[in-house]
Amino acid sequence: MKTKNRYTTYIGLELHAQLLTKSKMFCGCKNSFGEKPNSQTCPVCLGLPGSLPVVNREALNQAIKFGLATDSNINMNSWFDRKNYFYPDLPKGYQITQFAKPLAQGGVIELSGNNKVHLQEIHLEEDSARSVHYEDYVKEGYSYLDFNRSGIPLLEIVTEPDLCNSSEVVNFLKHIIKIMQYLKICNGKLQDGSLRCDLNISVGKNSDSVPDWKVEVKNLNSLKAIKKAVKFEEKRLIEMLEKGMYLEQQTRKWDEKKGVTELLRSKEKDYDYRYFPDPDLPQINLEETYIKEIEDLMPELPAKKQKRFMEEYGLDTDSAELLTRNQKIADFFEESLKFYNNPDLTARIIIGDFFAFMNEVSEDFCKKGIKPVFIAEIVEMLDKNMISNKIVKKIFSHFQEKILSPKEMVKNNNWNIINDNSQIKKIIENTIINNPEEVKRYQAGNQNLMNFFIGKVMQKTQGRAKGEKVKRILKELLKEMN
Repeated sequence: MKTKNRYTTYIGLELHAQLLTKSKMFCGCKNSFGEKPNSQTCPVCLGLPGSLPVVNREALNQAIKFGLATDSNINMNSWFDRKNYFYPDLPKGYQITQFAKPLAQGGVIELSGNNKVHLQEIHLEEDSARSVHYEDYVKEGYSYLDFNRSGIPLLEIVTEPDLCNSSEVVNFLKHIIKIMQYLKICNGKLQDGSLRCDLNISVGKNSDSVPDWKVEVKNLNSLKAIKKAVKFEEKRLIEMLEKGMYLEQQTRKWDEKKGVTELLRSKEKDYDYRYFPDPDLPQINLEETYIKEIEDLMPELPAKKQKRFMEEYGLDTDSAELLTRNQKIADFFEESLKFYNNPDLTARIIIGDFFAFMNEVSEDFCKKGIKPVFIAEIVEMLDKNMISNKIVKKIFSHFQEKILSPKEMVKNNNWNIINDNSQIKKIIENTIINNPEEVKRYQAGNQNLMNFFIGKVMQKTQGRAKGEKVKRILKELLKEMN
């Protein structure tokens, strides 16, 4: 554990991931975001008397997948408990969750630098309804409830306090989101609430052990907010310790506008919720063959894929990490290689020009219509010295869905690279003649003007000349003039 000055910060996380199932956790209502309020409900998710829950098998399977992906121990026997508390968004007066015997325990996430974050447990539960306070249709002084969210399956992930600063927290969350997206169990969008993060933070003075208290911070809906909340709370707690103040367990919320945490309540103990096994649900008894069937259907995970990209394609660590950060991009890269096999150049084009283009248009490349063969044609022309890097940028800027391929664009616009040395030499000679003052300054020792001449030539050729060749001929001609 790292120590900052005289204090050690201990951070654990509680994550709630909405699973991508077709129906809710304990009923057949549609699990869908953005529907008309209270349109996806039934007696079960409204908590009406006499309604009985039934476990969603797909939610169970998705939770098992995540447990396997994080090297957790899957409990072959587990059950659901009732967590009793009153809140307007909880119609039954209790939440169905797992407390005494969660689905999985003891997992680990490996970060860069040999850092490891241990998972205390992974369990399934149901989401609450959504309280609506600030929408235009809400009357002043009122709060509305949308029960579409009530009963949506949640995967709760509880970590040990193995993190010690905001950068580690953000890095860990990026790893978790990437695993979930590869498994296709959660989209990981903090801003939409499909992934929610609560911080458990404590600070000790020259301590080798975790303090027996912690502050929970809620209402964090972006990585940026999480980073700021960690820094603020760490500073606040250290200042309190410096003043000799008593620190107690609290639940606080993050106020994004003010940039501070504010007290919500004293943090509850487990016994406050009066947990007991849910009598309406049977125990979950799993078999090894069932676990194996799920494991066999799992995709190649990001860490393994990154290692394979480095070994199979000879990519460096950074390139392999960038390409495997998103499963769609990783698949896109490998599909491109089927049309033209140059891994290093393909990676460079995707990470450089392609990523830049997609950031400009702010659109998913799948929706934009760019296919792997599009990248492959660019790579082939570059590899065969048919076009320059400047023309690559032109191809992306002129892209229109389903209109022309890169080869057609190059042909129609006469963008082929100029390989005729005599033609390039003539353009360079005219450039030298038209810029006599710059020639004198270059010959007087201002070597930086070489870039000026190269730029003029590239402008004249519209980027169709190779920069290395232009530079070589320029040097030869300028040397002859001395």
